[in-house]
This record gives sequence, structure tokens and C-alpha cells, in this order.
Amino acid sequence: ESFDRPPPKSSLEPFPPATHYANSDDLTQGFPLTPPTCPCAPALHPFMTHDVTESDWTRFLEDVQRAGGLRAVNAFLANAAPRVVTAGFIGGYLASKVIKAHVKSKRKSPVAEVIELWNRRFFHPRCMDVVLAQGSMTYTGPVSAQPPDL
Repeated sequence: ESFDRPPPKSSLEPFPPATHYANSDDLTQGFPLTPPTCPCAPALHPFMTHDVTESDWTRFLEDVQRAGGLRAVNAFLANAAPRVVTAGFIGGYLASKVIKAHVKSKRKSPVAEVIELWNRRFFHPRCMDVVLAQGSMTYTGPVSAQPPDL
């Protein structure tokens, strides 16, 4: 339903950077259903001007949450990397390889695929771009992208 609705015909201003924190580090725990915080207050939230309804946002977050539970290998890599780091120089070298593989796997994960699909079919036509990040590490969008809260 969201993908079938055309974006507004009026020219849209780019969506200002906004941050939306997950309920936990585990994406299967989901996100709050409220819109992301935006430094635009007291003006209207950009969701209103960019034709993003509550049901669009809820569906997107539910899709991300469902996709977050599809791969156990990512959880293994996330837990293995910190343990490898404590193993000294050789362990540090191996850790960098594991972390690079982990980031690469995250960029090809079901969650990244869902976000890229929503960006391509829904958010980009509305001058918006959703980026999944943890700290300074981005898992979707351009490799050089910086999370908005940094």
C-alpha cells in the first residue's frame, strides 16, 4: 500500500537529519512507533510534509524488525569480534578481518535489504533517506555516510 501511493507533487525540501533509537541492540526488539526526533520543532514534523503516514512508518519499522530476526550468523560475528580483539597483535589483525566481514555481512543482511527497498520505493521519492547505524558505523546507505547524531 505505501509503495503504491505516489509522493506529493509539490517540490519537497530535503528531510532534515533525524534520529530514531532502537529499543535495544537486538533489532528483533524493534523501534518505538513514534516518528524520529527532529530538530524542526515547533514547525510541522517532516513526515507530515513528505506524505509519510503513521501506517507507513509502522509498516516500515515492523518490516525492519522482522528482517532483524532472519540471520543468526550476524549475532555470532558481533559476539566473536570483541573476544578476538583481546588476543593481542595477531588477534587484532584477525579482529579487523572479522569486523570487516561483519560490516559487509550487515550491508547485505535482510535488514539492509529491507531498508534499501523502502528507500528506493518509498523514502527517496519523498526526499528522505533512512540509514541504519550503530555508533559511528553505518550499515545501510553510502559507506561514507555519517549518522545524524554524530
